[in-house]
Amino acid sequence: MANGRTPKDSLATEKLLRAAETLFAQHGIEKASLRDITALAGVNVASVNYHFGSKDVLVEAVFASLAERVNDARSRALDELCASARERGDVASVEEIVQVFLHPYLAPNEQTHGELLAQFLLLNRMSPSPITTKIMEQHFDPMARKFISALGDALPGTTLKTLYWRYNFMATTVFMSVTDKARDSRVARLSGGIADPANRKELEAELIAYVAAAMRGPAPVAKQRPQRQRQT
Repeated sequence: MANGRTPKDSLATEKLLRAAETLFAQHGIEKASLRDITALAGVNVASVNYHFGSKDVLVEAVFASLAERVNDARSRALDELCASARERGDVASVEEIVQVFLHPYLAPNEQTHGELLAQFLLLNRMSPSPITTKIMEQHFDPMARKFISALGDALPGTTLKTLYWRYNFMATTVFMSVTDKARDSRVARLSGGIADPANRKELEAELIAYVAAAMRGPAPVAKQRPQRQRQT
């Protein structure tokens, strides 16, 4: 093969990616050991260094693979939503757009990988690398612009600048909320358990209502400095 890789190499790489994704989702990125990953993949520990070089590079490869799959599906869902609205002579509502954005993180059949993707995104926020920045630019920025455009159609009185700010606030709120699911969840503790992010349907409903209300909020008003009175 031109790149020196054999079909056997490609199969081992794919096995490692799938095993790592499964264990990262089950145990978290930090707690999943290379020994566990290689055992699940059915390869030896040295395979990680051979195919990826390190666990950090494997993490980045899983992030890229997951981001591409999830965001391609999410972009198609947004396109279908907007096309359906146009056929009715309408535009997609803010709530519908937010629901599409949330879907990978909270849908029962997508939830595990969606939560893992949110972990990757938070990790990138705290400790970005050139590779994760490239993944964001390639797989998240085009999707973000599509959502901002759809939100602009739903909120024609909102400036583009404000839409960018509010999209960023929406994304951050969602990432923080969907990863707060441990037994020591802060909101569950504060509320005595009546607000529990483990109830994903309730979390989705609250997030949609909260984000939609924020999107529709008034634009900030620039404060004017009081004019100093001239002494006479």
